[in-house]
Amino acid sequence: MNKYLLLLSLSLLATPTIAQTNAPTPEKHLPTITAPAPEEGIAAKASKNKRYATAPLPEKELIDNKIYFFAHSMCPACKDAFIYFETYHRNLNIPITDVKYHENLELYKQCVKKFNISNDNLHLPLICMGDHYIMGWDDARAEQIFDEHLKDFQKKQQDAEHIAISDAVDERVGKDRPQPKEMLPAGKMPIEVPTLEENSAKSESIAQSLEKLKGSEPIEPTAIVREKNK
Repeated sequence: MNKYLLLLSLSLLATPTIAQTNAPTPEKHLPTITAPAPEEGIAAKASKNKRYATAPLPEKELIDNKIYFFAHSMCPACKDAFIYFETYHRNLNIPITDVKYHENLELYKQCVKKFNISNDNLHLPLICMGDHYIMGWDDARAEQIFDEHLKDFQKKQQDAEHIAISDAVDERVGKDRPQPKEMLPAGKMPIEVPTLEENSAKSESIAQSLEKLKGSEPIEPTAIVREKNK
């Protein structure tokens, strides 16, 4: 009997120890790892930066002294052209004219009509600048063509600005410049003929001068010199 009581007591004392050893250990808090954000596409960049706004443009007609970059967010070639502009021609501030907007699509059609581009060759991007256009952006050749067209476009812009300034100066000076008098033909200069009154007045003045000279003695130059030496 005592033997059974002893075993029961040992089992009761051992139970908490077993329960404690089998208890689950608390979980450790691991550091949170944030996955890198995916690279922003052309449309995402445009929506965050007003410089690349893809909203409809305010003009209804193409402007000759402006560079148009017709593109779409789902166009891989448009992205390549966009990266090139951002890398080498950021100072141009070329906006993205997204053709998903009806107004921009109308401008796209105007550019196609201006350069008489056939429907079989229509794709994106389409870049219009002055008298030049580039359809597509497939290889490095497009970059070279763009730089050549850009150089010619900028030269024509500078020439147009110089002409406008010159015309403005000429117009301003022309208003303030006095009108020239009518010139007579060579060899026909006007001759002033004195009147009778003027002739008689001159005759009287000469006669009065002669009367004053009457009776005066001539003065020798040597006498004037002697007078100064005294």
